[in-house]
Amino acid sequence: MSAMFATRGVRLECMRMRTPCVSVSRATGPRLLSVTRLQAKLSLSAKTCTRLTSHTVAAKVRTKAATTGALVTDVAVPEQTPADAPAAAPQKKRRRKNGRTLRKEKAAREAAQKTPEALTLESILNEDSDVSDPKVLRQINKAIMSTRSLPQALKLVEDMAAAKIAPNEQTYVSLILVCRKQRQAERALVVYEAMKAASVTPSILTFNLILRCTAQSRRLKDAMRIKSDMLKAEVEPDATTYTILMEVVAKAARHRGRKPPSKRLLDVFALLDEMKAKNVTPTTSTYNVVIEACSLAQQVDQAMAVYLEMLGSNTPVDQTTFSLMMRCASLSGRLQHALAVFGEMKAAGVPANRDIYNHLIVACGNAPQPQVERAFEIFYEMQSEGRVKPNEVTFNALISACEKGRQWSAAIQVFEEMKRSGVEADTVTFNALILACEKGRDDAGGGE
Repeated sequence: MSAMFATRGVRLECMRMRTPCVSVSRATGPRLLSVTRLQAKLSLSAKTCTRLTSHTVAAKVRTKAATTGALVTDVAVPEQTPADAPAAAPQKKRRRKNGRTLRKEKAAREAAQKTPEALTLESILNEDSDVSDPKVLRQINKAIMSTRSLPQALKLVEDMAAAKIAPNEQTYVSLILVCRKQRQAERALVVYEAMKAASVTPSILTFNLILRCTAQSRRLKDAMRIKSDMLKAEVEPDATTYTILMEVVAKAARHRGRKPPSKRLLDVFALLDEMKAKNVTPTTSTYNVVIEACSLAQQVDQAMAVYLEMLGSNTPVDQTTFSLMMRCASLSGRLQHALAVFGEMKAAGVPANRDIYNHLIVACGNAPQPQVERAFEIFYEMQSEGRVKPNEVTFNALISACEKGRQWSAAIQVFEEMKRSGVEADTVTFNALILACEKGRDDAGGGE
């Protein structure tokens, strides 16, 4: 009955505040509710409610510069004047930063304040340098690789052409590495095409590097085109090549010809069969990518078959393998599978990280019969180790397990523990709490 009266009191407070938030009703489906629905019961501060209402999901728009047949320099962005600046920027979620992160940010700020010296061919070479000496070319390639921007690297290439120094494979590799560091896969592909036009045959390492760039931007068609170029150049793919191709197939972007997860999984298994037919032994990373593809397609049985094949072939199993297996089992509610893999991980002496504990708690909530007590046991085991600290995903999974197990009071206690731990709640947290209170009211026989 207490849940019924608490919910009615919250509804009266919602009518006064009129702050919309999304919730779900069994009869009418999604409807607008107030964030202050929980304020009376959970003693939320006005600051917390304001922060919750300011969290809106905005589509991230990606822009890219059009590339033709030549490399494109960085696009100049006009500086905003105070009058043109937006009135109020959305507040980002604040996270606790450790000393290592703070030192990295300080070093990055200091490096940004320093004006980098423009590298030129004259600053690298001296008067006695012989441009025909291979050591000189290696020195130039090293300088290209160490540049901070692609225009600076291109300036060195122009100086090489003016000095009649022919670039070799390592020169193009250095340019591709600069593009990859700047996350500019399109320009890396332009460098690759220029390399082909210069009749420089890439090695297997260069092919794998450009494939990593396509994986970085999830360009499936370009990855398959590079694979065809490898076969034309009579360069046999190795385990790294197939692993990258499987990753691109499993995670291809929507605008790059992505198929449904089930069909993508078939393509991944086709690459695995082709790999075995060419007597290329799959590595741990290869099996991890296949298991992740099974997880995206929610095929727990196939993931378990790949895992058993991995063990039967004496392929080393790492922490990523166990995490992917438990993630696959948790999304499908296979709690027993997740616990079995967790036991094998302990027997192998592999330490559990935070993601693994989170997957186990999610599996407890997604089980056909939600195991709330087992979820709390895993949570307490996580806390007792002291090495792994829970985050907002951990508390959200535990609150969700309480909601699915119709234990609204336990969900409130988890939320109080979340506040005591200094972990900031998000929209997922409050939506799970609203659903838990609604189910508690329904169990108490309350109505609208």
